[in-house]
Amino acid sequence: MTPLGYAYPHEIAGAFAYLGSSEAAYITGSILSIDGAITA
Repeated sequence: MTPLGYAYPHEIAGAFAYLGSSEAAYITGSILSIDGAITA
């Protein structure tokens, strides 16, 4: 269990949709942690 609880598939899919959109065109070499606040 994470501090924020378990993620639903649609919450994870939102991050993938963002990264695949033109809004994320300038994101390079970054780590997007989708882990429910386990990492700080």
